[in-house]
Amino acid sequence: MKRGLVLLIVMAATLPLYAENLASLADIKKLTDIVMKDLVSNNYQSAIEKMKPVSILGDQNFEKIQSSLESQLPQMQSAYGKSLSFQILSQDGVNNSLFRVRYLDLREKFALRWTFVFYNNGTGWTLISFSFDDGILKLFPEEYSPKPNQ
Repeated sequence: MKRGLVLLIVMAATLPLYAENLASLADIKKLTDIVMKDLVSNNYQSAIEKMKPVSILGDQNFEKIQSSLESQLPQMQSAYGKSLSFQILSQDGVNNSLFRVRYLDLREKFALRWTFVFYNNGTGWTLISFSFDDGILKLFPEEYSPKPNQ
């Protein structure tokens, strides 16, 4: 399966009126854990509904995301198997402005990487991007990646 097929990166240019801020990094972790539980259970609508209030992504973007997830589910399950569980991969930030949380979606045949990025405007954290892909090799240092002709 092409790596780009499951890649879904969403960013929006305007801030919807309903966007709320999360107060702390602990709140981010709590939210992303709940969202991941829904995602690995194939309950995409519930996951999206939980992200909407704290996101700059508008309703149209979320509708596209949900449609894309639902259309890709049969391909994902065929290629990677059903989701078995998830685990946190990493959490990192840039000063007190950006915070990224990455998870592994552990499937029967393969693992997918989910990434959530939050921005702090000084009053709290807002979801600005999330994505998933099958770029597992990117998790390893370059010296462990296969090199051509070696």
